[in-house]
Amino acid sequence: MIKHEFVDYIFRLFSKEYMWIPLRRLAPYVWKHKWRYLWLVVLMLLNVASSLCLARFLQSFTNAALHHNMVTIPWMFAIGVVLAASAGLLTFMESYIRDTVIQAVERDVQNDLYAHILRVRLGRLEAYQSGDVVTRITYDIHRIGAAVGLHMLHFFRLTIMAIGTLVYLVLMNAELTIVAISIIPPVLIFSLITSRVIRANSLKIAQSVSDLQSLTYQSLLGLHVIRAFKLEALFKDKFQRETREIYSLGQRNSRLAGGMMAAGTLSHFVSFLLSFSVGAYYVATGHISMGDLIAFMTLIQYLVGPMMGAPKELGGYQAAMAATTRIWAIMDEATEAAAKSFEMEAQAKSVPCKRNPDNHATLASLPLLTSASQTNKMEVEIDHVSFTYPQGIRALHDISFSVPAGSTAALVGANGAGKSTVFKLLLGFYDVDEGDIRFNGTSIQQLVPDQLRSLISYVPQETFLFTGTVRDNIRYGMVGASDRAVIRAAMAANAHDFICALPQGYDTVVGESALHLSGGQRQRIAIARAFLRDAPILLLDEATSSLDAESEHLVYEATNRLMTDRTTFVIAHRLTTVRNADHVFVLDQGRIAEHGTHENLLERRGIYEHLYRLQIPGSKMEIDQIDFV
Repeated sequence: MIKHEFVDYIFRLFSKEYMWIPLRRLAPYVWKHKWRYLWLVVLMLLNVASSLCLARFLQSFTNAALHHNMVTIPWMFAIGVVLAASAGLLTFMESYIRDTVIQAVERDVQNDLYAHILRVRLGRLEAYQSGDVVTRITYDIHRIGAAVGLHMLHFFRLTIMAIGTLVYLVLMNAELTIVAISIIPPVLIFSLITSRVIRANSLKIAQSVSDLQSLTYQSLLGLHVIRAFKLEALFKDKFQRETREIYSLGQRNSRLAGGMMAAGTLSHFVSFLLSFSVGAYYVATGHISMGDLIAFMTLIQYLVGPMMGAPKELGGYQAAMAATTRIWAIMDEATEAAAKSFEMEAQAKSVPCKRNPDNHATLASLPLLTSASQTNKMEVEIDHVSFTYPQGIRALHDISFSVPAGSTAALVGANGAGKSTVFKLLLGFYDVDEGDIRFNGTSIQQLVPDQLRSLISYVPQETFLFTGTVRDNIRYGMVGASDRAVIRAAMAANAHDFICALPQGYDTVVGESALHLSGGQRQRIAIARAFLRDAPILLLDEATSSLDAESEHLVYEATNRLMTDRTTFVIAHRLTTVRNADHVFVLDQGRIAEHGTHENLLERRGIYEHLYRLQIPGSKMEIDQIDFV
């Protein structure tokens, strides 16, 4: 049984799946630092040579002492000092360059993985939990560094040491060498089999760590829900189950690693005892000198150590490769067309705050942002489009409609009707299953993501602010925009005055764990971001139901200003927008159920009229005060 396990393990160990494919994927990152790796190889060879020289030195020093050679002993001491200093220097240089290479490879892979994640098709990325992705880009990355730095290089070093030492030992005394290494094969087999189990456990630990981080991330985001519904005990139990699993697997790996260390210690002791006993007999019978025995025993430690350490390094390498498979899984996901890389334009001075109640007069004094919305009017056609999410949920069924350039289309319907899916398809987050979407007659399939999204400004229902200054958050609408353009966008969004009232004005840090802004303020920053984009198409997921009257008025005014001269799609939550829209499309279970204006849809007494009546029982309320689904 053990023989079968060993043969199977050796076969799998050196198979493409476990050894060569991961190495081939890592080869470009290693090749990038080839000269450092070459230096490492040279330093390893010198280190091995210095170790063998030390054995030779001990042999000569011992023989000189036994022969009372008082002339040679001082010179031997000086040589010993030089050898020790050289070994220390070589070890320092090897360790420094190795760590530098590890950090460089980790950095390169981490940068590529993050850049790839930003371009992975949204439908594929949503298949992963957020915490799992974070684990792969942090914890698993360090396992790659261990693979190409620690384990691979250590294994190479141990192999050189073992080969050099074995040749030296055989030349000194072949019979004594056979006795010394006789204990190694069974211990080696045990270590190889054990390292395979450690690899499997390491993969399970990595997955458990991902699950734990995902749970922690979700708990922090939903902490108010957990407390409101008294779910603390439930989530604490979930967290403890995950930590118990990690602890249990870690304990099992510790026991296995301890067994390998115990086997290694036993082999060292037995090998030393056998070698010394036989060697002592050879010294007593005059076959070898005492100096030869001292050198031989030193070299035995150099040989047994690497042989026992090789399975551990191979096991560590395989555990690292288990982590790399999780990284390559994301790296192999299909991406959108490559996007250009932009850096945020550095600003040497703060954006000035000159409060002026007459925004229109101030706006007129500033230069236009761009002329895109005036010169590139866009007609949008959705032609027999069907779409199913990767999870198998059918979202849209053969929908068709067109929105003329410069007009407003309101999308209404119950939750899950397909409104948000239309937005995602327009933004190119997903590809349609059937049909086509055209912009001024050009198919969306002919546009790379950069081209497509340069045509669109998007204001989401829930505004997300990145950690950074207010200025940076607005400038994300058009990276590299001038300070004057940022001010103009903020003024157009009715955001300039409240920004100037912040502690550091436009330099105030907002986002996670920073200054808390109200919902209306966050929405106006999002609208400013869209103003700065100044694209011919606007996607507006309207959300004003949770705002106070003053904030709602400011947001409504800014939104109307933003919609001017743009082809606008609105997911309408307020009937004011629906009433003023040029076209109203009522979605029901992924289909266009009704199409028209607010007035003629009410006259049809269909789904739209039914939803309208549900929201205004008694029908006496002002239409501007009604929320629409």
